[in-house]
Amino acid sequence: CMYQTEALNTAMNVYQGMASSAKIAFFDIGMNDPDEDLSLPFELGEFLFPPAYEAGARVHSNSWGGGYWYDSYCRETDDFLFNHQDMTILFAGGNDGTNGVETVLSPGLAKNVIAVGCTEN
Repeated sequence: CMYQTEALNTAMNVYQGMASSAKIAFFDIGMNDPDEDLSLPFELGEFLFPPAYEAGARVHSNSWGGGYWYDSYCRETDDFLFNHQDMTILFAGGNDGTNGVETVLSPGLAKNVIAVGCTEN
């Protein structure tokens, strides 16, 4: 935490840890409905990533995915990352690990993202 004076900073931050000045920005894309749907903007590079970037985030984690091909979400994400090379965007790899070529979902298929997955083995 950052306090108004250096003396308060020293006194209040005795145990600073690894990232004592770290901040988190949280953006909810859920809809308030019984189906628990997500409300995704079509233009991720215009409406999803810029608010986080402007808030100072340089790591953007996303636990959602969609189709099985390189689609507009992939293109939007790759374009944003090409223009903001100090940012890292992660996506869930998908929940269909036994489906062969349909295992990893978009936008985890984008060329400049990190797709995160796991295995039961």
